[in-house]
Amino acid sequence: MAGGRETVALPSDSQETEPGRATSEEVVRFDLPTPNSETQPYWDAARNGRLLIKRCADCGRAHSWSVVYRNDLPPFHERVPYVAAVVDLEEGPRMMTNVVDTDVDALRVGMPLEVDFRPVADAVALPVFRAVAAA
Repeated sequence: MAGGRETVALPSDSQETEPGRATSEEVVRFDLPTPNSETQPYWDAARNGRLLIKRCADCGRAHSWSVVYRNDLPPFHERVPYVAAVVDLEEGPRMMTNVVDTDVDALRVGMPLEVDFRPVADAVALPVFRAVAAA
């Protein structure tokens, strides 16, 4: 599988198929993962019915972010690269959000962030987070 795309053959309802042989058109799958050396253990465990959760080596907390470099869906293709993250709020809950205006190489689990609101339409502003500026 290359680039998260796998070509699979779907059997036709109107034709008989021989075992192991597809007789219908091929479909390209964009919803499949592209494992690499870092993510392969996760996908291997998922295939075996186990969910692995990555934890910080320093503090042991489950916390995550991803830098998205490619997203072909509008309007995301105009925003790449962006950081999709799970943020722990001081009030207790956790939320999915974006970390903005922060060097991705400076991101660390547990780093202090502050909320900001980014207007995305006339009547909509989304909460986003950025690193707290050093005093």
